[in-house]
Amino acid sequence: MQSPEEDTHAWSNEELHQERGASPAAAAQPPAEQESAEQDADREAVPPSPPPPPTVVVHCAPGLPQVIGTSTTDISLQWSPVACSVVSQVQTSLECQLNYHLEMQPVDDKSALLPEGWIVQYQGTASFVQVKGLRPGRSYAARVTAVPLVTNTPGALVVASPPSGTQVVHTLACAPLGQPAPQLASRMKKELKFKWGEPQETGGRPLQYVLEMRPAPEGWQGPPPTADGFTQAYRGPQRSHLARHLLPGGQYCARVKAVNCEGESCWSPVLQCCTQATVPSWAPTDAPFVWDTAATSVMLGWPEPASNGGSITGYEVEMDDGGGFRHVARSSGRQCAVQGLRSGIPYRFRVRAENEAGRSLWGPVGEGRTAAVPPGPCSAPAILGTSQTSLTVRWEGPHDDGGSPVLYHQLELRPRCAAARRGLPDDWAVHYQGPEQACTVGGLRPGSSYMARVAAVSQAGAGAFGPAAILQTAASSPERPGTPSATSRQQTELSVCWAPPEHDGGSPLTAYRLEACCLGPLEELRGSGSGKGKAKLTPDFQLAYLGPERGTVLTDLDPGHRYALRCSAMNERGSSGWGHTCQVDTLPGPPLPVHTLQLAGAASTSLRLHWGQPYGRGAPVSGYVLEVAAGSPAHSPAAPQPLQQPELDQGGQPPPANGTHLANGVGGQQAAAEQEAEQDKGEQEAQAANDVAAAGAPQADTAAWQAVYRGPDTACTVSGLEPHTCYRLRVRALNAVGASLSEALTASTLPAPPSSPTALQQQQAAPSGLRLCWLPPAADHGAAISGYQLECARSVSRGTSATTQAWRLAAQTEAGQLEAEVEGLEAGSRYLSRVRAGNACGWGPWSPSLPCCTAPDRPAAPQGLAAKAVGTAVRASWEAAEDRGAPVQAYELEVAGSGGTSPPDFALVYRGEAAAQRVQGLQPNSSYQLRVRAVNAVGAGPYSEAVAVRTSKAPPLPPSAVCARAADSGSATSIEVSWQAPQQGAAEAACISFQVEAAPSPLKLTCGGRATQAVLTGLQPGATYAVRVRGVGADGAGHGPWSEPVAVSLRAPSPPPAAPPVSQPRGEAAPPSGAGEAASRGVKRRGERNGGGQQTRSLTAVVKTAVAKAPRKRGPLTGVYRYLVRQLGGAANVNLVFGAFVCLLAVLVMLYPAQS
Repeated sequence: MQSPEEDTHAWSNEELHQERGASPAAAAQPPAEQESAEQDADREAVPPSPPPPPTVVVHCAPGLPQVIGTSTTDISLQWSPVACSVVSQVQTSLECQLNYHLEMQPVDDKSALLPEGWIVQYQGTASFVQVKGLRPGRSYAARVTAVPLVTNTPGALVVASPPSGTQVVHTLACAPLGQPAPQLASRMKKELKFKWGEPQETGGRPLQYVLEMRPAPEGWQGPPPTADGFTQAYRGPQRSHLARHLLPGGQYCARVKAVNCEGESCWSPVLQCCTQATVPSWAPTDAPFVWDTAATSVMLGWPEPASNGGSITGYEVEMDDGGGFRHVARSSGRQCAVQGLRSGIPYRFRVRAENEAGRSLWGPVGEGRTAAVPPGPCSAPAILGTSQTSLTVRWEGPHDDGGSPVLYHQLELRPRCAAARRGLPDDWAVHYQGPEQACTVGGLRPGSSYMARVAAVSQAGAGAFGPAAILQTAASSPERPGTPSATSRQQTELSVCWAPPEHDGGSPLTAYRLEACCLGPLEELRGSGSGKGKAKLTPDFQLAYLGPERGTVLTDLDPGHRYALRCSAMNERGSSGWGHTCQVDTLPGPPLPVHTLQLAGAASTSLRLHWGQPYGRGAPVSGYVLEVAAGSPAHSPAAPQPLQQPELDQGGQPPPANGTHLANGVGGQQAAAEQEAEQDKGEQEAQAANDVAAAGAPQADTAAWQAVYRGPDTACTVSGLEPHTCYRLRVRALNAVGASLSEALTASTLPAPPSSPTALQQQQAAPSGLRLCWLPPAADHGAAISGYQLECARSVSRGTSATTQAWRLAAQTEAGQLEAEVEGLEAGSRYLSRVRAGNACGWGPWSPSLPCCTAPDRPAAPQGLAAKAVGTAVRASWEAAEDRGAPVQAYELEVAGSGGTSPPDFALVYRGEAAAQRVQGLQPNSSYQLRVRAVNAVGAGPYSEAVAVRTSKAPPLPPSAVCARAADSGSATSIEVSWQAPQQGAAEAACISFQVEAAPSPLKLTCGGRATQAVLTGLQPGATYAVRVRGVGADGAGHGPWSEPVAVSLRAPSPPPAAPPVSQPRGEAAPPSGAGEAASRGVKRRGERNGGGQQTRSLTAVVKTAVAKAPRKRGPLTGVYRYLVRQLGGAANVNLVFGAFVCLLAVLVMLYPAQS
C-alpha cells in the first residue's frame, strides 16, 4: 500500500494530464517514447494492450489470538495487526482497508481439528473482539486471517494472509440448566422404570442425576421425605432407574435434576404415572353393615375396598339365614336392599367386588337383624289412691310384645274441666315413663277431673294406647279471689269490687272477707316532706266487709289518703289465702292555709317574704299566689333599719299590667312542667274559693288585692313598690282541688330618693349660654329634698340621625332654687338638658331630656385657604366655614397687591356661595395676598389667614420675519416655514417651543424652542394657506400671540409621484419608530399643563418636541441605541438582546477563573 505522500503525488499527476487532454498512461511515459508513440498512432490507430491490474498482498499472518477476558458464554480475544502492500506496474492510487476474519470451532484437543469445521465469528477492521453465544465449560480453537478490501478499484486483485496460529480457548463452567422431565420406560404391578435425557446445558462438567418420587415405595428406609412429600429414589450418573416395591394400581409422581461440581439444576417438571392394576382387596374391617331395617327387609351397606389401580365395576352380595350362603343381589353401588325376610331374625351377609382385573375374594362377614313389631295396647288405668294434688293408678301390660321385649310404659294425662286446664295444656301430656305398671301423678289441682291412658314401648316402637279412664282429685279450700279494685272514688268513700276465684276447690263458695288498712297521706307517701305524721311500716288490716257479694262501699274515710285492700274466699273446706293487695287513694281536698307568712327583708321599692309549705290534703301543693293590697304612706318619716337583704334569684310569672314586678328565690324557677295544668285548674278553683272567702270576710276589708307572684317557691321578692308606703300581703296555697287563703301581713317599704323633677323648660337662650327652670318632684319618698343637679350634652346631627355626646354637670342648686344658668356653650348648637333631685337617701332619677338650642353667632373664619398661580390668574379654594347656628350665606374673597403699603390694601374680588374662585386680570410676575371670610344672617365673620402667591411671567412675543413658501422638493403638499425667535424681555417668559399653523387646515405643528424652520406636509395640492407662528412660554406662562399670517399657494396636483420622505426641521436628528406619536402626546400633555392653546394633531411631518430648557446632549451610545431599535423592531427586543448579552458575559466571567 502506498504512503499518503505517494497517493497525493499520483493524484496530482493525473489531474495535470487530464487538463492537457492526455490520458494518465501517456503522462507516465518518457518524452521520447511518448513522441514515438504519437507518431505510431498517427500511422495506424491500433491501441496498446492494457497493463495487468494492481494486486494488494498481505505477506505475514496476524498474531496468535490471545484471551483477554472470559465468562460462561463469551470470550474476548485480541491479536497483533499486520500491514498490506500493493503490487502494480503502473502508478496508481488505491483506497484499501484491512479486514480480519476470526474463525472458531469446538474441539476437545488440537488433533481433532477439522478443516471444514471452521466458522467465521467476526469480520472487521478491529484487532480485538468479544465472541458471545458460546456454551459454558467448552474448548474452542481460534485463528485469524487478514483479508484486504479495495474500495475504489473494482478490478484490483487481493491476496489474503495465511491464517494465524491456532489458539485453544476455554469458557467457564456452570451448573446444569434445563433438565427435561423424566419419562416412563415400562411399568408393572409393583415396578416402574424411569428414563430421562441430558439437560439443555450440561455446564461442561461430568453430571450426576437425582431422582425423587412421591409417595415413597413400601418399606422405604432411605432419606426422609421433603416438605412437599418427595423421597430421593436414585442418585448417580445413569439416566434411567427401576423403582421397586410399589403398590399395584398406585399413582406416583417423579422428578429429576442434574448435578455437577459447579452446582445443581432446577427440578424438572413432575411426571405422574400409575402401576398396573390388580383385583380389589378387602381390609379385615370392611364387613357389610345394616344401616336401615324393616320388618321384612334390610338395607345393606359396605365400605369401598382397595381398587388396586382398576375401577370397580360392581358388587355381589350373599346371605346366610342358617342354611348356608346364597346369592341375593348384585349392585353397582356400595348398598343394596334385601327383601322377603322375616321380622326379628338375625342374618349374615358377605360381599365381593369386581374390576377390570377380575373378582376379589369374599370380604369379611357382617350380621344384621330385621325390625320387630310394636307391642299391643295396655288396659285402662285404675285408681289405687287419691289426694287433693295427686292420683295413684295401676294398669295391665300388653298381651303381645310384637317380637321385642317392652322397654317401658308411658302414661298420658289430659285435663277434663276448666280448673284442671289452668295448670295443664288442653292436650294429652306424658306424666310417667318407666318399666313399672303403676305410678303416682302429682302437681294436680284439687277437685279437678282428668282422663288417663297408657301405652307400651319396645325397641320396635310404641304400641297403641289402651282405653282412657276418668279420674278426679279430692276437694279443698277455694283459690284466691281477684285483686280488689275501686269502681268509684270520693273524698270519704270508695266503691270496691273483686273477681271470684278461678277454682272453688271442688266445693261451692259460701262468703268473701274484705280487709282495709290506711297507709297515710299521699304527700308523705310521695316523699314531699310535708304534712303531719309518717306512714307506718307495718300497717294493721281491719275487717271492712264479710258476705257473699263481690263488692261493697267503704265510708268514713279520710280525703287524700291511701288505703290498702285485700280479699279472701271461703267454702265448706275452709278459707283461701289472701289475694293480691291493691292500693286505692281517696280524692284529695283543698290544702290547709299558710300559717307562717313572714317578712324576711324590706327595701325602698321591694319587700322580701317567705312562708312554710302547708299540708296539701291529698294533692301536692302546686303553687302559690302572693297578693298585695296598697295602703297609706307610712306615718313615721324615719323608717326602721332594714334587715340584711339576701342575694336571691329571680323567677316567677311575668309582671302584671300595672308595672308591679316580682322575683322569687330559694327554689328559683323549678316549677314542674307536669304541674302547669293542675296549677291552672287550681287557680280557677282558688278564684272560686277566694270569692267564697270574700263573701264571708268582714265588711271592713275593702282593700283591692292584686296578685304579684305565681309560682311553686315558698319565698319571693315583691319589687316595683312605692317607697315609704304601707302594704298588706297574703298567700294562697294551690293544689289540683282548690286553694286556701292565709291571714294578711302588714309591711312597709323604706324611704328612697325622690322622683324626677317635672316641667323642665328653657327660659332664655344666648350664643354661649342657656337659662332653664323646672318644678319640684311629685314625691319626696319619705325624705326632704336637699338639692338639684342639672346636666347638659351636645346633640350632633349626622344626616337623618342625631348623636348625643357625653353628659356633663352644668349646675347644682339648693332645695328651693328651681332654675339655673348654663355657660360655656357653643353658639347655634343643639343640646339636651336633664335635671334630678336628691335627698338624704341619694339622688333620684333624671327627668326626661329637654332639647335646647343656643342663639346663633357670626360664622368662624374659613380654614384651608390655598392659592395657585396659573399664568396671570390665581385659583383660590378654601374649606367651608363653621356656621355657628346660622347658615353661611356668602364668602368674601379679597386680594391685596405688592405695593408695599402696611397694612396691605385688600380689595373685594369675589362674593358668592362657592368655596373656590379664579381671580384673573393680574399683573404678570407680581406678588399678591389673598384672604377670605364667611357671612351669615348675624353678620360677617373674621378673615382667614392671608396667603401669598406670585403670578407667572407674560407669554413670549410673536416670532418675527415669518417666511412661508412651497417646498423646494417639488411636492405639491408641503410648505417650508422659517422665522426668527422673538426677543425675551424681563417680563416675558422664555420660549420653550413654537406652534406652526396653516389655515384653513386644522393641523398644527409643534417645534422645539430653538427651531427656526419647519416643513408642513400632507396639505391639499392647489390650495392657499395662511401660515402663522406663535411661541409657548416656560413655567406655565402659556401661549404667546400669533404672528402675522403669510399666504402660500400650492401648485395644482400632478400625476402622483412616489411618496416623499418625512420632513423634519433642519438640524434635528430623525426620531426612532414611534417617537413621533410619543412627541405628540408629550406636546399635548405640556399644552394641557400650560393651560393654553388647542390640542394639536399629529402631521405627516413629525418633529420631536424640545424640552423646556436647553436641548439634551446626545452621546454616541444614543445613536447606537436608536439604530438597534430600528433594526430589531422595538425597544423591547433591544432590551431582550441586551439582557442575553449580560447573562453570557456573566457566564464567561465565572468560567474564566476555573480554566485559569
